[in-house]
Amino acid sequence: MGNIKKYNEFGKINENIKLTDKEKDFLWSKMELNKRKRNKEKETDIFKYLKGDLSIPDESEFEKVLNSLEYSMKKRIKNEESKAPKGKYEEAFNSLREKLPKNWIGVKFSRIPKK
Repeated sequence: MGNIKKYNEFGKINENIKLTDKEKDFLWSKMELNKRKRNKEKETDIFKYLKGDLSIPDESEFEKVLNSLEYSMKKRIKNEESKAPKGKYEEAFNSLREKLPKNWIGVKFSRIPKK
């Protein structure tokens, strides 16, 4: 019986991840240009999460938003030693860093064969 309880606690996901307006603004401004354009044109879920009233339902959707960030920002937000950008997004950066899903990889490195 104890194992079932532990399994149920393990499987729980933080539902409805809430972001402040500054955090949404920060994520939208640091998104890759092509992805931002495509999301705006097609009004995808990511666009609705960051520009609309739709809340992020679970961590997998939040990871999709995080994966659409620029390479350097993904690397910077995942690295605990890097400092927040100075200016109006400093608080948003720090609060987003605390909300990161534990299983989010951040930057995926590919292996390029040597010539």
